[in-house]
Amino acid sequence: MSSPRSLFSLLLISALVLGTGTAMAESVCIARSGTVMDLPRAIVAEGSRMLGKLDHRRCYPVMERLDGVTRILVSEKRGFHGEVEVADSALAQILTDDIEMVSKEGAEVFGGVLSGALVVVESEPGSSDQLATLVEGRLGARFLVGVDDVYPAQKWPVPDPDESGGASWPVAELPLPPTADGLLDDPMGMQLRAELRSPSFAVTELRNDPGLGLWRMNVQERTEEAARVQIVGPTAWAEGWVVGSAWTREPPVAGYEGLSGLVVTAPQLGGPREVGAKPAPLYRGPKGVRVGALQPGARLEVLAAEKGWLEVVCRWEHGEARGWVEKKRLVKEGKEGPIQHRFEGVAGVHLARTALQWMSPEDHREEREIAAEPSVLESGESEQRRLESFVPEPKLEISAALARLRSSLPRLQWLYAQGLLMKPALSGEVTVRVVVDPTGEILEAGVFSSSFTDQAVADQIATDLSALSFDRRRLPRRKRGQPKRDWRVIFWAQYLFSPAPAVN
Repeated sequence: MSSPRSLFSLLLISALVLGTGTAMAESVCIARSGTVMDLPRAIVAEGSRMLGKLDHRRCYPVMERLDGVTRILVSEKRGFHGEVEVADSALAQILTDDIEMVSKEGAEVFGGVLSGALVVVESEPGSSDQLATLVEGRLGARFLVGVDDVYPAQKWPVPDPDESGGASWPVAELPLPPTADGLLDDPMGMQLRAELRSPSFAVTELRNDPGLGLWRMNVQERTEEAARVQIVGPTAWAEGWVVGSAWTREPPVAGYEGLSGLVVTAPQLGGPREVGAKPAPLYRGPKGVRVGALQPGARLEVLAAEKGWLEVVCRWEHGEARGWVEKKRLVKEGKEGPIQHRFEGVAGVHLARTALQWMSPEDHREEREIAAEPSVLESGESEQRRLESFVPEPKLEISAALARLRSSLPRLQWLYAQGLLMKPALSGEVTVRVVVDPTGEILEAGVFSSSFTDQAVADQIATDLSALSFDRRRLPRRKRGQPKRDWRVIFWAQYLFSPAPAVN
C-alpha cells in the first residue's frame, strides 16, 4: 500500500514549503474535542494563558505559525471573536500516502489506512518519525508516519464512498459490539495499538464517519479470557487483542439499534445574560488586557462580579471562552430574549418487526380439539370438546437472515444521517416482503410499502435483500387423497427511521 493519491500529490506540489515535511495552510482544522485555546503569548508572557476551549470539526484562518503552536482567528456569530493559539498536536493532518500501520520501527504490521484519512500527529521520542492517530470513525489506531506523509487539513473533508483498498484489503463479516474497547499487541501486554470508540448516533458525528457505516470484524483467535480480532472498514483496518469484555464471547447477532439506547447528549448553550447590540470587549481581568470580543446576542453565564465588571463564560456551538466584560455592555437584566438551545439530531434506525406467513394460508388450515367452557357443562356430565379451525405459523429458520439485515443497520444509519442533513424531519417506515420456496430459493424480494422517501436508503435495503439466504426445508409426505399444498413462505420485515432529537 504505497501508491499516493493524485489529489494529495497536487496539494503537496502546489503548497508553499517552509521546511522538511511542513507546508503552509490558509486555514487549519481542530481535530480534538475540547482543544484548549490560549491567549497569544505576545499578550501574556507568564502564568496561565488559557482562554477557553474549541470543539473539533471546525476550521479557522491561520494568522501565524510558531514553535509547536498555531495562532488562529476565531470568529463566531453569537460567541467569541479574537486571535488565540492552539497546539499543533490538536490540528487535523491529511495522510498523503497509503500507510502500513506499525507501532514502532521494526515492529509487525498490524493494520493499514488509505491516503486522505484524517489524523493528529505528535513527536515520537527517539525516532525521526511521528506518531499519528486516526481522528474519525470508530477506529482510533495509532501508528508511525514520516514527516512527508502528512499535510495540514485546510477544510474538513467529506468521506468518499468510492475509496477502496483494492483486492488485497481484508474482508470481515461480523458486526461490531456496541462497546468501546482497546486493541493490545499481546493478550498479556499493555501496549495499546488502537481503540474502538463507542458507536455514534448523532447526525453531526455520522456525517464525517469514513467507515460509512461499514465497519465489520473477524475473530482470528480466541482464548478463555481474550480474543484476537481484526477490525475492517473501507478506509482503515487494524488487528489486536481484546481482553475481558463482550468481545471474548460470540458477538451479538443484533449488533446495535439506534432507537434502543445510547442517547447522544448535546451541550446546553447560553446563560442567563445577553450581550447587547454592540460587541462587548473581553478582558483578561477587570480593566486588564483586552483579549477579544463577544458578539451581539451571545449568552453568558456570570461567574463573579467586581463593581461594574463581570467574570463570564460564553458558550457557543463549537467552544467556549472565559474572561471579564463591563456590565454596561449587556442587555439590562431581565430584558434578555429567549435562550437558543441546540438540539442535535439523532439518526435512529430500527428493525421494528418481523413476521412469517404462508403464501396461501387456506392450504394449511387445520382443526384441533379444545375443551368446552366449564360453564356449559351440566352437573354430572363428562367433559365436552369441540373443534377449532386454525392456520399454524410456518416454520422457517430466519436467524441468518435477521443477522444479515441487522448487520447493515449502521450503514443504513449513516445513509439516513446524510438524508437528515437535507430534510431534518425525514422519517417513516419501510416494509419489505420476501417470498421463499421450500428449497430456500428467494422467488420475490422487494419493498411492499413505504412512507420513507430516500433513494440511497432504498438502494441499500434492496442490496441487503439480494444478499439473504434461507435453508432448504423438509416437507411432510403428502397422504393419499390429500390436496396439494403451497409451501411457499412470506418473510416480512419492517424498518423504522426516526430523527429523534438528543436530550439536553
